[in-house]
Amino acid sequence: MKRTWTLWCFLLMVAMTATAQHFAKQPDIVLPDSIGTASTQWADLDNDGVLDILLLTKSQGGRSYLQFVKGDTVNTPVLSAQKTRTMEVSAFVVTDYNRDNRMDVVVSGLKNAVRVTAVYVNQGGFGFAEQPLSLRPFAILKRADLDNNGREEWIASGEPWTWDYPTSLYSQRDDLSFTVFDSLKIKATALETFDADGDGDIDLFVSGSVKPDSLCTGFLKNDGNSYFKPYLTSSRQGTTSIGDMNGDGLFDVWVAGKDKNGTGFTSLYQSNKGLYASVPLPITLNHAQLFVADFNSNGVADVQYRGTNAEGDAVNIIEYAAGDYDTLESVNLIQQAVGDLEHDGDLDVVQLVQETALHVVIYKNTEAQKNKAPGTPAKGLALPVFGRTFLYWEKPGDDHTPKASLTFDVFLNGAQEYQTGSFDLLNEKRLVSAHGNNGTNNFKLLRDIPAGAFNFSVQAVDNALHGGALCIGGRTPCADATTEELSLCKNEQADLTAPPETLWFSFASGFLGQGSTWTIGADKTDTVFSYTPARGGCAALKRYTWKIKNDTIKTERSQRYVCKDAPITFTTEPGWQTITWMSDVKKGLGSAPSINYTATQPDTVTVVLTNDVGCTIIRKTGLGISVPDVKVTPEEVKILKGSSVQLTATGAASYSWTPTTGLIDANLSGPVVSPTVTTLYTVTGYDSLGCQGTAHANVIVEVSGFIPNLFTPNEDGQNDELRVYGLTSAQNFSLSIYNREGNLVFKTQDVNDAVQRGWDGTRNGSRQPAGVYFWKVKGVLADGEKVLLNGKESGSIVLVR
Repeated sequence: MKRTWTLWCFLLMVAMTATAQHFAKQPDIVLPDSIGTASTQWADLDNDGVLDILLLTKSQGGRSYLQFVKGDTVNTPVLSAQKTRTMEVSAFVVTDYNRDNRMDVVVSGLKNAVRVTAVYVNQGGFGFAEQPLSLRPFAILKRADLDNNGREEWIASGEPWTWDYPTSLYSQRDDLSFTVFDSLKIKATALETFDADGDGDIDLFVSGSVKPDSLCTGFLKNDGNSYFKPYLTSSRQGTTSIGDMNGDGLFDVWVAGKDKNGTGFTSLYQSNKGLYASVPLPITLNHAQLFVADFNSNGVADVQYRGTNAEGDAVNIIEYAAGDYDTLESVNLIQQAVGDLEHDGDLDVVQLVQETALHVVIYKNTEAQKNKAPGTPAKGLALPVFGRTFLYWEKPGDDHTPKASLTFDVFLNGAQEYQTGSFDLLNEKRLVSAHGNNGTNNFKLLRDIPAGAFNFSVQAVDNALHGGALCIGGRTPCADATTEELSLCKNEQADLTAPPETLWFSFASGFLGQGSTWTIGADKTDTVFSYTPARGGCAALKRYTWKIKNDTIKTERSQRYVCKDAPITFTTEPGWQTITWMSDVKKGLGSAPSINYTATQPDTVTVVLTNDVGCTIIRKTGLGISVPDVKVTPEEVKILKGSSVQLTATGAASYSWTPTTGLIDANLSGPVVSPTVTTLYTVTGYDSLGCQGTAHANVIVEVSGFIPNLFTPNEDGQNDELRVYGLTSAQNFSLSIYNREGNLVFKTQDVNDAVQRGWDGTRNGSRQPAGVYFWKVKGVLADGEKVLLNGKESGSIVLVR
């Protein structure tokens, strides 16, 4: 992503208060003078398919309320008369608390001067009923299924009772009450929940403090059992936002705040196949707030920055991936929130602005580029695997967002109550503007799901937080699923094979990866299974179990191909008591756990392994020598100086031509060459192993045209005419052919006739006899030089019948 110093210098000089280029201000709503303060959030609170504006207000007299602007009245805004009296709220989250597919409001604040939490349960029609909760008071509250049991844990932080365990992790019981099952020793200023390494387990990214004077920002990696290990941490704290910037299918994290010395910073934690690097960004703001999403419908994550610069000027911008930006209104701004009001795929903005009264101001996104919803996920399957339930669906396409960057919102239901999604089950519209709860993974491996009815619904969500149609799947019995039982010796490893697109999972480690092989070890107690999407249903599922059997002799055979004279390494697992290597060609090769071997001819390498409890394994590896059969056509060809010809190589996977003189691309299988002098080209072909073979092509460069010294006019379609090659134009041109008696048998004064048609071996329609004939050429080239064929003005040819 482009981050320009020019933009940052501009931010240092002036306050950004101009009207946004892509956002049009709508008629605003002036709140009654009785309202002193307010907070706002987008959410579809009446399930009508349009986001509403939730307002948590506090009157001048100290009373607090939930109030609303109904989404379909935004063009002619009306503050709803319906409102609910609340406690004094300091923090709130919109979520489906009671799993009824309606958005509730969970709050933290003061009631009767006591810090408590409560939920305002959505009753429909903008009516809400207060219910106390056993959650600790919070400033930040997130939900995520941390242990893959189909139920989302609640993570509360920011208002701890003590500094011992400032962040609490809760399980929600069937009766919707809560119990603490773990705590994290960090008081968070920001918290993100997402799968950072693609293993199917939700990780945490936390910024905050572990003590009042000790800051910390970084990852807490989930090992699959809700045990979190720190990763890439630093002594800083700030606010965060997440999005997939580089389209690799893993979220990146933006952080803005201050380090332990009080110095401001903004950093991007950028993913690279599950590993992250912290990249500093030039923009630095005080009191920074971030929001990452696709604002201009091009599928790439943009960043909204809000705060103040070094001079104290208010900054409120959207920086686009291409380096340009929009400015949003910042004068008298109290709070703003982003949401897709009309579900058109373009994110809008609502602001609370303090003037003589509080105003609710809406800016509608006017981006001309349309953003269609993602496609519908297909093949929703829930398959049982030894007491677990494996969910899978195909990733759909999208008009802008890369397929890898789509997130998936998963709603689970069955005999018990499971996790909810952020979409309406009937109208399929987003209830809030958020990424899917399953991140970019299109699978989920659930544990502890009892027998009985079980189904799920999945919605794909793009980088603009725009959701598509639902895929609905249910659990299918798999009585015919394949199970392979392996017998392994102590410490033995085994390679499992499958098609290249296969997904590999284990009960202990979750998602293992994608590919044609996976290695298991007998020293680990686990269950591994594979899923091959192309096969579909239970036939796509294969389960693997293994037992330790040491009182056995096993013989295993395999085949490998290597390059001639290339070294190859053979290794064994650790733990064998004796190791003996042998070769059919070279005989004894030693007894080390690893050997290097150079293959000069086909061979078989054998290793005999024995352990300390009576198991013997004999592994025989046949070695074949791979040499690409490289050929090139034509092997020899003549061209006129300044002309070109295409050479074509076959028999290998990739190629390299030398010399590179006259070549545009030396790595093509069929390069066009234009040498200025006669050149012998050598092509080296490489197979998939990197083994090589060579072939040659001789390109003869004539300074003028040329004519063959033999032709065969026997009507077999090959070499039936005597033609001139290499000429394109000439003045006063003539080509004459004579027999041995000196009689003229053919003449043309047309260059094109000599080049394209030539002499067919007849005279006045009569076939001329085989033998020697003589030719003469005349003419002047464009540069004033005489026309020559084969470097001469005359010569002989042989006619063969």
